[in-house]
Amino acid sequence: MNRFGIFLAACGLLFTGTGCVHSQTGSLPETEEPSDPFKDVAYADIIDARYTPCNESRCMTWFTDMGSWYGFTLPMKSDIRHGFCGPFDLAPERRTWISDALVDVDLESVSRDECHGFATTYLPGELRMFYDTPLGPVREKLFFSSCDEAILKVNAPEGSTARFHGRLTVEGGIDCKDNRVRFKTTGRKDITLVFPEGVTAEKEGVDAYSVKVPFSTGPVFVRMCFGAEGRKDYYPEILEESASGRWQGYLGSVIRQDTSEEFRRIAAKAVVTLVSNWKSRKGDLKHDGIVPSQSVSYFMGFWGWDSWKHAAAVASFAPGLAKDQVRAMFDYQTPEGMITDCVYKDSEENNLRNSKPPLAAWAVSKIFEKTADKDFVIEMLPGLARYHAWWYRFRDADMNGICEYGSCDGTREAAAWESGMDNAIRFDRTSMVRNGRNDSAWSMDQESVDLNAFLVYDRKCLDELADKVGCVMVHDLPANSEDTDPSGVSEWFYDRSDRFFHDRKLGSGDFIRTSGTEAAIPLWTGIASDEQAEAVRERFGDKKKFATYIPFPTSAADDPAFNPEAYWRGPVWLDQAYFCISGLRRYGYIEMADEFTRKLFDNLPGLSGSSPVYENYNSLTGSPLEAPNFSWSAAAILLLYEEYGKNF
Repeated sequence: MNRFGIFLAACGLLFTGTGCVHSQTGSLPETEEPSDPFKDVAYADIIDARYTPCNESRCMTWFTDMGSWYGFTLPMKSDIRHGFCGPFDLAPERRTWISDALVDVDLESVSRDECHGFATTYLPGELRMFYDTPLGPVREKLFFSSCDEAILKVNAPEGSTARFHGRLTVEGGIDCKDNRVRFKTTGRKDITLVFPEGVTAEKEGVDAYSVKVPFSTGPVFVRMCFGAEGRKDYYPEILEESASGRWQGYLGSVIRQDTSEEFRRIAAKAVVTLVSNWKSRKGDLKHDGIVPSQSVSYFMGFWGWDSWKHAAAVASFAPGLAKDQVRAMFDYQTPEGMITDCVYKDSEENNLRNSKPPLAAWAVSKIFEKTADKDFVIEMLPGLARYHAWWYRFRDADMNGICEYGSCDGTREAAAWESGMDNAIRFDRTSMVRNGRNDSAWSMDQESVDLNAFLVYDRKCLDELADKVGCVMVHDLPANSEDTDPSGVSEWFYDRSDRFFHDRKLGSGDFIRTSGTEAAIPLWTGIASDEQAEAVRERFGDKKKFATYIPFPTSAADDPAFNPEAYWRGPVWLDQAYFCISGLRRYGYIEMADEFTRKLFDNLPGLSGSSPVYENYNSLTGSPLEAPNFSWSAAAILLLYEEYGKNF
């Protein structure tokens, strides 16, 4: 086996061969319990996806791939199915289990009481199941061949016959014809099962079916087609090989052999999280993209700030998806140039009240860094330039070249959303002022350090991208604003008496002295002086402020308003931790940056085990908070992993 083949085997990607909560515990009475068939497989149970459906949908993790809007889980040992649970419809308007196991498998003349050694696992790109019978072992594997098709592969003892069966758990009906079973349900497209040629599916009552399939010398493949019966030139072995190769490519592009096994597993989990949240274009979503979390119904759309981070991380292993993630947001760029807060499959739900911090040009730069795709840069540059100029036309109330977060409807709520740090302590005394240039332009009465540092970097990325593809920037970018003078921005926001970066009040220029992770952005964007970076480093290293058990709470831990569980008022958000660590690394504090990365990876509970990646964490205890399977947290993990140990 060549070196690449050895690496793939080490990654565990070469395949041989009704509880209501997630659980890895519980078992049936077994007298002959064999060793776990998956215990030596790398990345086994990369995330705990065990959930046997009941009438409620409290599951938080589904296996899905290739942008599918359908997901599956592993049955729990305490309530065994001989098939994978689902599919679950992830669309926000009808999230429900379509079946507890659409394809369940039992060998003829073998009762379930005679089976033993039941084991399941979730690996990158597939679910697996194993159980032993008096006739021999049965192995099942589920993978996706497209966003509209999942494939079940079953290996059973030669000469045996299996009864495949399943039922609907939602209102609908079943039609059987030859080797096909079609499920009709209210409000969604039909789902069709396609069994091997030569077998006959039979209807059992209104909502169930069964089909007997003999096993000769090879596996049996069953296609689950969501909305269509799929391709006619169907070669399941090739599709299986393609799915395996795709995941080998994903991990092969990310995993570093100079890192520990625990770090490699964490990086693999980040990839799995991002791909699991990939959703194909649907309804008014004109391109594929990544939702914040499949676990929460209201997160089934694309957000601006999230999208830039997703694209920057995904560019390293799925650049096509990264490009579409950017395009999906620019599909709804307003005539004025604004990128809206979020977009949904029903565009009536899009939020046009505010934008999000300007990191789009950075995302495109990261994609170009990985692909050298000049055509994509040329495609995006006009929109990027219009977006950059929009900030200075609609978010600079006093027209001094320094911008503010704001809103289109004049509300402070939407302005705080625009910052991405909704209830941050620094906004507690913020008021709104109208921008005289436009009736729909409102600003906070404070100028924010992170926004203006982002804008400086945005302009730098724009200029570099234009230079790389030989374009002349023809749009009305501000020529004399502070965005072209990095030292002016860093000096304006640096409080020499406090030796830290702070926002400033409009008009008076008074500093708003609340210490938060926004102070890292001048370092991350490279506009801070060495003296300023050293001062920030000192505060970041203070255990009473930012060097907490989980480092980099969004507010210093000694602030009177600090709360380690109050969203942006003290928990750790991994994107902010990334900005802080990467900013320190940029200024040469390599050992400190690596130490903080290790502290994050080591102290976040279950990160190298089977726990999902969460939206944020209690900075003092590490307890996970808010939504599980959170995409920008996974993106931050990948970026931290990529930069670990490096000097730039």
